[in-house]
Amino acid sequence: MFFRELFREILYSSLGESAGGAVLLFMRINLGRDPYEVIWEDPKTFYHAMERILGAGAKVIINLMVMNINAKYGLNINAEHFIDLMHSSDQRSVEEMRLILKRIADCVGGRMKNEWH
Repeated sequence: MFFRELFREILYSSLGESAGGAVLLFMRINLGRDPYEVIWEDPKTFYHAMERILGAGAKVIINLMVMNINAKYGLNINAEHFIDLMHSSDQRSVEEMRLILKRIADCVGGRMKNEWH
């Protein structure tokens, strides 16, 4: 849930609300289900769906997303490595991607929890 909101926020701030919403709609149509489930289960398929919609802009959006995550949550995720993990079907890469996504979710969740107190 945290990643969904974060990705949507970054997409909207980068492309505008209308274009960002259209990208999310096309991703859902292309993938046939929730894109955020797909990034967890099969990051490569998620990235290729973005590429079909945005072309080379997919890499730019992922880089922006990682830079924003790093800045906002004090993380140090390497954007190129993140993209490399998304391109791989190797199970080790998928597991590493999941660890990164969990780390992001933990940071976002921790920050949201602190904001409520």
